[in-house]
Amino acid sequence: GAIFMPEPVRKLNICIEIHGEPVMKQEPVWYNVSTVVQRDMFMTSVDSRSFQAPFHHVAADEYRIEWYSRISNILIHTPHGGGIEPGTSEIVRALAGNDFSWYCFEGLRMEGNNPLHITSTRFDEPVSTGMLQRSDVVLAVHGCRSRRKIIFVGGLHREWTDWFIASFRQAGFSAERGEQNISGISPRNLCNRGRLRKGIQIELTEALRLDLFESLDRVGRRRTTPLFDRLIQTGRRTLFDIAAAVQTLPVTVR
Repeated sequence: GAIFMPEPVRKLNICIEIHGEPVMKQEPVWYNVSTVVQRDMFMTSVDSRSFQAPFHHVAADEYRIEWYSRISNILIHTPHGGGIEPGTSEIVRALAGNDFSWYCFEGLRMEGNNPLHITSTRFDEPVSTGMLQRSDVVLAVHGCRSRRKIIFVGGLHREWTDWFIASFRQAGFSAERGEQNISGISPRNLCNRGRLRKGIQIELTEALRLDLFESLDRVGRRRTTPLFDRLIQTGRRTLFDIAAAVQTLPVTVR
């Protein structure tokens, strides 16, 4: 199926769902995310005014922040969306569907997005931080370079990483635990900053991502393949299993 990638905009676009009906607003102001904790809300911005990004000589219109906050205990997140690690934004939105919250920090340059790559242990954009703090479980989605067509799964929650590995393998994907710099085991890693303090990280190699889309450029990522659909169906089944498991935990743990 095709995935629409909106063009960069200067204003803050808001779509609030009220009783299932979308209500659009546009305001040239920054909204405090703490006011939307109890509501489904979508926002997109190219001007996160309070974000002190650890890079220089990057114009505000060279990156975009998009998120959809739902009443959900799971957040699906990529700090390296758009052209930074191509395909991760599309995977995040598809995994979230209409059920889970999601967040994407996206590079908008036609090429040369690497300066926008902020490591997961240093990523502290305010909207991201707020969403992490309100979520029990965080699934972080990344892309890595490799000629192997494989998914590396990491994070501090060993049981749930094993669930993902098993599910991906059963669906015909190669999957194994990430090691070293893609292990996702630092407490400061995004995936481990939810309320449970342990989450999951998946790293999809470039060789695999090439099979998920027509191509990895901006236009090619709008056209997905049947393999993409299988990846998303597998990931969503596992996410629903995790969401059910979280509900059985004592409130004091969450």
